[in-house]
Amino acid sequence: MVHNRLADLLAAYGSHIENWPEHDQMLFSERTDDIQITEKFIEAQRLDQQLDSFAVSSNPNLKALITSKIKLHLVDRFYQWLVPNSWKLAWQPAIAAMLVVLLGFSIGIQVEQPSPLASNWEDQLYWAAFAPEDDAYE
Repeated sequence: MVHNRLADLLAAYGSHIENWPEHDQMLFSERTDDIQITEKFIEAQRLDQQLDSFAVSSNPNLKALITSKIKLHLVDRFYQWLVPNSWKLAWQPAIAAMLVVLLGFSIGIQVEQPSPLASNWEDQLYWAAFAPEDDAYE
């Protein structure tokens, strides 16, 4: 077993050999006479014991605490506002929809409708074909 491979295994799986891939377990058992490998393994066991001795507190609000610390981009914040996680905030998408409707209504009021009496260019050409010829201009 190469020392680099041992370092990779210890970093990935820790000193618990039963978690290692079977092939690497067999290679390690063949190389137990190497002093450097044994020292690295013992050091990793000490580290695992220290890490196992720490008690992890379970905070029910941990998710909310972490997400409150994350800085979101403007688009992400707008999306969270538009699609809330709670029914208590259902008024937010309703207000957004109402603002879009009001914007469309205000734009629609400002657009001038063409007068039904005003004819377009094609209509003028059509009716000009039926007009009598005026010889007075000649």
